[in-house]
Amino acid sequence: MLACFETGGVAIYSVPFIWHLHEEPRDFSGFWVTFGQLFVYNIYRFNRGPLRYIPVIPVLGLAIQGMSYLLDKIDKTEQWTWMYLIVVRKPE
Repeated sequence: MLACFETGGVAIYSVPFIWHLHEEPRDFSGFWVTFGQLFVYNIYRFNRGPLRYIPVIPVLGLAIQGMSYLLDKIDKTEQWTWMYLIVVRKPE
């Protein structure tokens, strides 16, 4: 966040949504791709111990991402963003 409150100043506020910083300056993904990727991040918690030597989790992750991509191509009702940004200019 950057803020400047002098006469004629500008304030810039950014608020993260549900995603880490990537694909700057902006990225809009559909619901299914966003949900699928977050789900894959979550299941990678189980990719440890003996299971990490068998590629079950990575293969499952690829399958989920593939299905999410296809669902996103079919259902385009919502767009998601990784952040919101507001720019305010104080009059001189």
